[in-house]
Amino acid sequence: DGHWILYDSDIRGRSHIFRIPAAGGQPEQLTDGPADEFVPELSPDGRAVVYQSWRTGSRDIEVKPLDGGEIEHVTATPAQEAYARWSPDGRSLAFTDLATKKSFTATRESSGKWTVPPRFIAACGLPDWSPDGASLVCISAGAITIVPSAGGSAKTFYAMGPGEPQAELARWSPDGKSILFKAHDSGGRASIWSIAVSGGRPRLLVRFDDLNRPSSRQDFATDGKRLYFPIEDRQSNVSIAEVIKK
Repeated sequence: DGHWILYDSDIRGRSHIFRIPAAGGQPEQLTDGPADEFVPELSPDGRAVVYQSWRTGSRDIEVKPLDGGEIEHVTATPAQEAYARWSPDGRSLAFTDLATKKSFTATRESSGKWTVPPRFIAACGLPDWSPDGASLVCISAGAITIVPSAGGSAKTFYAMGPGEPQAELARWSPDGKSILFKAHDSGGRASIWSIAVSGGRPRLLVRFDDLNRPSSRQDFATDGKRLYFPIEDRQSNVSIAEVIKK
């Protein structure tokens, strides 16, 4: 409903998941486990959050009900599963194994358990569902690929031409009429572009020219009216340690 912005932060030590009202207000911590947790997404019904966790020593996908229920372990493997996205109906998740750059889906069965093993979708990464749930858009070597979510042949939607940007992360627009993607140029400047699903070449929406306030991460989101993205402020803590001579 556009009310919340979710994010991860290590402000309290380990990285955990928080949310804050989009209109401003106090942040609320949603996870507090013993492992680092990153990259959250709220379920379509607003009742659960999915994220990647280091609980097992590698990235795994977990779901936490916000009513206080038990954490659901979608994956628990030596792979590096990350960047999970909910299907529009809230029954399935699409995510990437960062080690192989392949995308998979898992579905919650009638028993409440998630399918094991997850179903392979395509040799591309960072998937995102179309608004009707019929397709997934993902990235392969800077190109944008569309693949049926039920399985089938992948189709290259956009491949970088001369002087054009290389796609790093793609997202469907809420109305399903365009695909947005983020890119960086050789000078490190980020930009967000749009391509009509009906065809055409990329159209520049915004470029981040101030390298003192870069948007280095691939992440961004849109509600069809606004773009949401992280801006990095390159600061760190300074510590002092005494040298003890023996």
